Amino acid sequence: AGQVATTLEETFERSKLDLSLRREGDHGVLLGFYTVLLRLRRTIPALRRLDKDRMDVTGYERERVLVWRRWYDESEVAAAFNFSDEPQTLALPLPAGEWHVLLHSEDARWQPAGEAPPGPAPGPIAADGPAQVTLGPKAFVLYGRGVPAVEETT
Repeated sequence: AGQVATTLEETFERSKLDLSLRREGDHGVLLGFYTVLLRLRRTIPALRRLDKDRMDVTGYERERVLVWRRWYDESEVAAAFNFSDEPQTLALPLPAGEWHVLLHSEDARWQPAGEAPPGPAPGPIAADGPAQVTLGPKAFVLYGRGVPAVEETT
């Protein structure tokens, strides 16, 4: 580590991806995370259909939180992203209904090996107005309504 390659061949060899690592340790965690993200994008119409007219975005500058909601037919998703270094509790502006967690960045399966999740995971929401949600530092949660829950496998 820290050595500078002296030839193009050395640079090429050091830059090649080692595909044998893709399912090991943190590499495997990241691959599993992206696999779930891609599956959500493929299977949920509100994520698959890009339409600015079917999207609401709200920024909370002081809290450094961004919330967006997208919908298509009966499919609806809402995400909250905490960009701050502190936990944030906010009232998500959700339409009434039953919302369940599709993906949460602080879920135990996305943590480095041997590390406990940083905090309690958000649970389902039965909204009849703004819903209280607490997000850990640099965390996000994706909720769905009218969409199937994501299976726990990666």
